[in-house]
Amino acid sequence: DPAGWEDTDGDGHPNELFPPSNSDPALIEDLDDDNDGWSDIDEVNCGSDPVNATDFPTDLNGDGICDSLDNDWDDDGIPNANETDTGVYNGSNDTGTDPWNPDTDGDGWCDGPVSVMNGSNTICVAGPDPFPHDPNLPIDTDGDGMPNELPDGYIGTLVEDDDDDNDNFLDEQEVECSTDPINDTSFPNDMDGDGICDIIDTDIDGDGIANELELGAPESTDSLNPDTDGDGICDGPEMPANGGCAVGPDEFPLDPSAFRDTDGDGMPDELTGESTSEPALIEDLDDDNDTWSDETELACSSSPVDALDVPSDTDGDGIQDSKDACPSVAGIAAFEGCPDTDQDGVKDSEDKCPDVAGTVAMSGCPEVSEEVKEKLEMVKKAVQFETGSARLRTRSYGVLDTLYNIMQAYPEYSLTISGYTDSAGNDDNNLTLSQNRAKACADYLIGKGIPAEKISFVGYGEANPI
Repeated sequence: DPAGWEDTDGDGHPNELFPPSNSDPALIEDLDDDNDGWSDIDEVNCGSDPVNATDFPTDLNGDGICDSLDNDWDDDGIPNANETDTGVYNGSNDTGTDPWNPDTDGDGWCDGPVSVMNGSNTICVAGPDPFPHDPNLPIDTDGDGMPNELPDGYIGTLVEDDDDDNDNFLDEQEVECSTDPINDTSFPNDMDGDGICDIIDTDIDGDGIANELELGAPESTDSLNPDTDGDGICDGPEMPANGGCAVGPDEFPLDPSAFRDTDGDGMPDELTGESTSEPALIEDLDDDNDTWSDETELACSSSPVDALDVPSDTDGDGIQDSKDACPSVAGIAAFEGCPDTDQDGVKDSEDKCPDVAGTVAMSGCPEVSEEVKEKLEMVKKAVQFETGSARLRTRSYGVLDTLYNIMQAYPEYSLTISGYTDSAGNDDNNLTLSQNRAKACADYLIGKGIPAEKISFVGYGEANPI
């Protein structure tokens, strides 16, 4: 192949090709003629012989750039020209550091802003080191890679540590709380775990009540104990960050038997065990003060601690509609919500005199005196008519007046007048006569002022002969 003639390293690739190869496959020009790991171009640029395997560029930091062309020999991010190796720092353009050593003072902080590794081992962490000639600075008490302090105006990748001893309290807090910010065994007391030391915490126990408010009237709770009575409910409306009790507030913080008082009436919703208060607490049977007992609300599926959630009670009698036999009319529990208007122990639906108190024996109407009963018996026998006629005899008027007076005295009663005849005469005539006679009595009483609706009459003829 006239295109290639020399192969220094004998790898089958010619040092040069000219003109193009006519081989099949075509020859490929060798870019590293002496096979020393450096390309011919890099060797020429670095001043070494590209056809002599024993003559290759120096690269002390192993970054693949020969030293003669590398402007950062130690790879710390600072140009060689700025690392003047004087041992005196005069600024970023004259650091006085060793250009061949990324950590001039050997303190683990790189002179420049770039971390330097040796394989998997860290030579130094990214700086720049604000004190590149002092192995004792910067200080990193907790070894977290963040210096305790950095000088004012520092420019670089380092971040100042705000918790030098890594005890979870900021240095600023430790100074304020009078503990040592660079000693992890010296840290502030923080009873409630809220990150605020007790010496400056306005609520040391974390129960949501300020320290000064847990002293004095009306009740002195313990500002160093979020659950003074030990019932598991916090004295105040908050729970300490580190726990210890459930969110309150405890309405009875000095009595472990109670904690909640929904309606604020001084009576606890529940009592667990015996009350230690003096006098002893009494359990509230209507927690939300909505006039419905807790027991009733639970039975009616309404909330006993929500005054706006009450059982449905259309008639407002205190009996829930689903249990009220008369849901649209106010009644009493004794009659399943049905009324007893006159309060005589007979419900209205069975009371023949619902507006006047009576007796059960009289179906709710008043008892009639023996004297009146005797008068009624007299009236039944004393009313007389003209023979064969419905005309009242004159003396019957006084008898009917007696009946009128009784009706006036007992306005709640109604009267039924029954008419009869003897067995003499035609049956049909006798029936008509008895009806007319009963009507004559009724008309007289109505004429005297007895309401017509209070009087009824019927004739029996000779069916029950006198």
